[in-house]
Amino acid sequence: MKRENEKGNEKDIFSSLFIRTEKQRLLRRPEGLLLPFVGLHKQSKKGALFHWVGIVVVLALAFAVLSPVEFGVKPKGTWQLDFLHYNYIEGEKQLTDTDQLALQAGRETVFSLAKKGGFVQTPACGSFEGVIYWNKGQDFCFLNVDGELNTEFNSHYKKYDKEADFTISRQGKELMGKTGKKIALGSGAQQYLLNSGFRVNVDYDFDEYFRLQDEAKKMVNECKQATQLQDCLDKIKLSYWKFGSCEAELFAEQERKVVFCIKSPGKYAVFEKGKFIPVEYKVGLDFGMK
Repeated sequence: MKRENEKGNEKDIFSSLFIRTEKQRLLRRPEGLLLPFVGLHKQSKKGALFHWVGIVVVLALAFAVLSPVEFGVKPKGTWQLDFLHYNYIEGEKQLTDTDQLALQAGRETVFSLAKKGGFVQTPACGSFEGVIYWNKGQDFCFLNVDGELNTEFNSHYKKYDKEADFTISRQGKELMGKTGKKIALGSGAQQYLLNSGFRVNVDYDFDEYFRLQDEAKKMVNECKQATQLQDCLDKIKLSYWKFGSCEAELFAEQERKVVFCIKSPGKYAVFEKGKFIPVEYKVGLDFGMK
């Protein structure tokens, strides 16, 4: 009897060890992967079916995400990179090119207008020996700086783009250009549109013309009746108003008309051909009484 009891105890111990070992094995499975199976025997058959269906759906989605080429979908970010490279960056490059051309045209405009006294075409005050006059007797020709600037700038820019037509505005030393033309890059969903305008600093303020015309009116008013015109002008003209030439000043009068070369009172110098060139104006003034 004693031996039978010992055999029964051994059988109970073996059974309890087996059950405990199985529980430990199940609980040691990787976290989040097979733990849902613990207690599966307590679920109904219907619950078990939904459990397996859910796992199959998750695996299918994971396969779709990890294998995009098989489904014809580009990897995430490819569309954005293509848009940046072929549209946005290319557009910014074209705008940079426009800025460079506008800067060059703006500098050329500064010099060409200064040589013509600020006028694109000969005004009603006339010209004499290639020099444009700001007045005719007591009447001064109004200088529309913004209008002359707009016309002259576009004439220079058309050397680089014949179809260009900008509306020019200015702020201090900066020139801004707007146009109705748009740059279109790409097509469809990736199409990128941008305005082909510009904003450049030419290191020159066109308001200087107003200062010079005010000084010119003062000289004409004070010397129009002077019998010795040169003596009168020597007394009142400012140092940057030179007779005839800025390099070799020489007074010359013809029918009380005098030509001046004016050095920029603001000492503006524009970068051109690898160096800074001082801005100089060429104008004529009429000191007659007519």
